[in-house]
Amino acid sequence: MASLSYHERVDVALWAGDPELALDVVEAAYDASHGGAPSVWEGFTRHLVRQPAGDRSRLLAAMPARHDKAPPGSGWRSALLYLAVLLGHDLPDDILVTERQAALTSIENDWFYPAATRFHVLAKAELDAGRPVSDRLVAVFRRSAECHHHREVRRLVAGVREPVLNVGEAWAEAALADAASPGAPWGPLLAHIVTAKAARPSATWERKAQRLIAEIGAEPLQERVVAWLSLVGLPRTVPVRRDRPGAPASDLFDPYNANALRGLVWLLCLIEPRLDTVKALGSLAHTGLRATSGQGARTPKVVNAAVHALARLSHPAARQELDRLAKVTSAHGAHKLIAAALAGASAGATGA
Repeated sequence: MASLSYHERVDVALWAGDPELALDVVEAAYDASHGGAPSVWEGFTRHLVRQPAGDRSRLLAAMPARHDKAPPGSGWRSALLYLAVLLGHDLPDDILVTERQAALTSIENDWFYPAATRFHVLAKAELDAGRPVSDRLVAVFRRSAECHHHREVRRLVAGVREPVLNVGEAWAEAALADAASPGAPWGPLLAHIVTAKAARPSATWERKAQRLIAEIGAEPLQERVVAWLSLVGLPRTVPVRRDRPGAPASDLFDPYNANALRGLVWLLCLIEPRLDTVKALGSLAHTGLRATSGQGARTPKVVNAAVHALARLSHPAARQELDRLAKVTSAHGAHKLIAAALAGASAGATGA
């Protein structure tokens, strides 16, 4: 039997009605895939999913005992959870639910999630069963989708609407609390700012933002945004682990929430500037420029938006904020960005 392929070996075991032997073959295929042949496992799982429902049911019935024997935290244990979801997708019994939920809970404090575990498949199984996943877990998958561009993870988080911002940052949690107040107008605003995923706002984005400003009122909106921005950079409310060397995750901006911060900056550009909004933009850029170990600026996308906003605003304090930023920043790229903004601001003042 050793000379047969994994597909053939598992077929023989299933034909013989021996799910334990079949799982031995499954484990061997998994080990082979992690020994330098990852395509073995992917092709093998597709082969298993195509098996008759009765064979898959027998395999699933044998999996809990096999999962219990697997070393805690091992890749094989995670693989069994993943395989259980695949094999049971059209069957009435949902096995290893408690174990699946425990596995998902174990990554709630990760900055990114280990993609090789394919835990997003486990999360989708929970959502498809009508069981919500935690806000912390949503944040993990959103950060992963934002930075790793994994198509399936992006598809998963696209279907999760709440919470509209990731928990874990003081400013975001304050915004979420404000939006949750009865009669508060902030929910639609937050839903719009998280769509600020491009380097510059589109005309369509700005038109919708203008409608929201008109509905809320420029002054209360400015006051609320300034209050939220004053909390940016405070210690995280939810501790996180990072899976690779470099800057501690606690020093970084949540990349999903960073889109929303960029959206807030764009909003302020559409309103007649006040001294407090200009200073809030300067402080946001300064906080974002603060260097982190092995990372550079904490959030270039937010810094870029804030600096460009300061260059665009027709307020005398805007140039003062840019001058201050130029003096406190040492990174070459940031200096170049601020110098260009100062030049643009000077040109605008001369033209005026």
